[in-house]
Amino acid sequence: MKKLFKNKWFKRITALIASVAIIVVAYVPLAQAWQPRDCDSNALIYCGAYSVSELNNKLNHGTGKPYQSSNQLKHLFNTQGVYQNQFDELSNGTVHKDGRVVVNGKVVHRNSHSMGRQWMPGSVRDDRFPYPVYWRPTQVSFASESIPAFVYVNYDGTMAYAIIKSCGNTVRGVGVKEKPKPKTHELTVRKYNDLNGDGVHQSNEHWLANWSFQVVGPNVNKTVRTNKEGTAVIKKLHNGTYAVTENQKVNWSSTTGLRQRVVIKNANERILFGNRKVKENEFCSIDVVKFEDVNGNGLQDEEENRIQSWSIRLNGNGVNQELLTDTNGTVSFARIPCGTYVVSEETKSGWRNITPLVQSVTVTSEEPGYIELGNQQIPETVVTTSTTVVESGETLPVSGPIEAVAGTLATIGIGTAGYMYRKSRIKLDSAFKKF
Repeated sequence: MKKLFKNKWFKRITALIASVAIIVVAYVPLAQAWQPRDCDSNALIYCGAYSVSELNNKLNHGTGKPYQSSNQLKHLFNTQGVYQNQFDELSNGTVHKDGRVVVNGKVVHRNSHSMGRQWMPGSVRDDRFPYPVYWRPTQVSFASESIPAFVYVNYDGTMAYAIIKSCGNTVRGVGVKEKPKPKTHELTVRKYNDLNGDGVHQSNEHWLANWSFQVVGPNVNKTVRTNKEGTAVIKKLHNGTYAVTENQKVNWSSTTGLRQRVVIKNANERILFGNRKVKENEFCSIDVVKFEDVNGNGLQDEEENRIQSWSIRLNGNGVNQELLTDTNGTVSFARIPCGTYVVSEETKSGWRNITPLVQSVTVTSEEPGYIELGNQQIPETVVTTSTTVVESGETLPVSGPIEAVAGTLATIGIGTAGYMYRKSRIKLDSAFKKF
């Protein structure tokens, strides 16, 4: 016997057996933690399914066990509101014996009931099926404290249903909830002829057809047009703020503003736009002159040129126009309703405003409007380069703005005038010597 214990092969075999034993002992709790497959007569799906692909495969082909053909399994699941097209949205979770269903550490259901094929105390048969299946609380049917499951979680965090992985048994939830579509509302735009121009619709002021409006908001950007009753309706609008802008017509003046904002909040809304027909003698005009204000005094002097192709904008009284100055540096806003307007000009790089960028002007049929807009060019920074400065035979490179050059000369004790004087004196002394 002593010789046997000393035999090297005996030692190796003994060590191998011990290693296998350790592995088996370690594996048993691990297997228990992952729950072995339930290959018994209580399983809705024989031996369960531990992946979505395996779950689909068993529903598509059956398991070969009684009442577990493909059609029977699909009917069993579909009757409970469980469909294969939902399986891509399944989450991994656990069903607990105390009735809780947990996904990512969050409880999504309580007081759970699971289905199985065998009766046990506390079970209730589901008569929707021609074969025996039963519902019972998890406290009755679970031997383990928790079992892994596929869980369908609704948009609001509730559990629709769960499928226990080890057996395919379903756990009843609240059912699949469809995410509610946001309720939409309507915006009605009405257009009327504001005869007295007071911005308020009167009973004798008729509605205007064929007026177009641009509607922009959270879920819309479209143009609508009023019908013969002066109405345009925009449907399926979400809650939010919308801007409605009318497209102005010639010979009409807005009395309620070209643009209105409306807030839709859980209700339909209605807005009115009024316009007044402008008579021929009520038209006015504004001339704008654009010039280069060289001396920056804010006035156009005789020698100062005008500037063409400069954008000028006019706003007010239902008018929103933008024109470019012509070859004479002028724009004319003609046949506009009399009243007060705002005139503004574009800003350009390399120029600064001498006159205000935005100006207000009031015009009447007897007194046309006239505005001058002056801009001055911003001078560029001049950079000069001086190659050498001679002093006692020394060469000194200097480059940069004129101010910097002057500063350098002053630093070495030679002002500009002193340098020029010495240079001239050297030439004069040489000339006398030659003479």
